Amino acid sequence: MATRLRLAKAWQQGLDLLRKTTGNNKPIAQHVVSHHHTDHMSGLRGIVKQRINLIIHPADITAVNDYLKQPLAESRFLPIDKTSYLADGKVMLFDVPNGHASHNLVVYLPEHKLLITEDMFGSSYKTALESPVSWPNVDVYYRLEVLSGAINQLNLDVEQYLSTHHGRILNQAEINKALTLSRPSRDELIQRLFFDNIKLNE
Repeated sequence: MATRLRLAKAWQQGLDLLRKTTGNNKPIAQHVVSHHHTDHMSGLRGIVKQRINLIIHPADITAVNDYLKQPLAESRFLPIDKTSYLADGKVMLFDVPNGHASHNLVVYLPEHKLLITEDMFGSSYKTALESPVSWPNVDVYYRLEVLSGAINQLNLDVEQYLSTHHGRILNQAEINKALTLSRPSRDELIQRLFFDNIKLNE
């Protein structure tokens, strides 16, 4: 419960910091819900109370309404299921399904060559990605591979990668290094996840 309250306050604290550092007090009109996991919906009650509409994949609307307890009007959602542009092309959104979430909206700012993701790569570490030797942490490398494939398919020019669970912004060289790391095969991961754990619990 305490963690949920802390996460719920994080959005408002971030907004307060943004306004303090930039002097921009324009009202917020839209908020991106990247995917349906609860840690990424924790601030939504406060957000929707401010009449902010939600940019979301259509498949995640039910989960958001369930989380909010009081379903939002259909007009409060801006569904995005294909590559879309907002703010006169300054913001690009696209969906990258992966092993972590069936749908995950990614934000790209072409002018800044900045990619903003949630749960697609990275960790809470401030200096590096996680070790690829353990499960389930190794999955962040597979998710990164999926993300990289989507970036290449869309022919995006990305210089900076921001993950909401990462302590800092990564550059392309660091992403390239992460993509070269040797990872266990799918069969080995399944063995670790389903069979090794059973043996440990016997």
